[in-house]
Amino acid sequence: MLDNIIKNYDNINGKKAFKNAIKEINCNKKLFLIYSNKKNIPLSAIPHFRLVLSSKASFLHFCYQLSSFYNNEIEMNEENIKNIIKFVVAHEIGHVLDNNLENTRTEFMKHLNKLMEFCMKYNFNKNNTSYEIDSTVLDIKKNLINREVVAWNIGRDLIEFKNDFEIELFDKIKNYALATYNSITFNSLYKHYNLEVVIKLKRKFSLPNTCNI
Repeated sequence: MLDNIIKNYDNINGKKAFKNAIKEINCNKKLFLIYSNKKNIPLSAIPHFRLVLSSKASFLHFCYQLSSFYNNEIEMNEENIKNIIKFVVAHEIGHVLDNNLENTRTEFMKHLNKLMEFCMKYNFNKNNTSYEIDSTVLDIKKNLINREVVAWNIGRDLIEFKNDFEIELFDKIKNYALATYNSITFNSLYKHYNLEVVIKLKRKFSLPNTCNI
């Protein structure tokens, strides 16, 4: 399956397809693409600089996982891959256009700092988390999912769908992307944000009780 995805992606010239997707989606803002054929740059956006980031490796991984999630029901032909590129680009542009993004990020940092406080209180006990930790992890998960839902909904409004199949494909991609956030746990947050290192530094140097990750 992966070989077929790679072949069709190369046939459409992936980098050019990303550039065309950004040009095609009219959002009245000048957007920029950072793309790599060699480095693994995650599919993402830097809204403040109106940047959309991607790479061949990250997109192929996304397509492979998407196809696996739906038991290979989505045919990874050239046309569908072009549409997948357009839809994920629209989603990243959705982050750029999200007027409430700063408020959402501020709320996220409050939750993350609270999580650090509980980590310090319970001395990094990753195998026996408290109610406070579990509740804060749930708040973080809700915050991230809400941010993603907003971006997907904005992205949907930017696309001129040609038929019902494209609408269905977009919804499948959105549902898969949101489902990945269900795997967020205390341990995954703890590792992803290097909380153990941050907390050790805070204790060692008596840093203020804030996290600017």
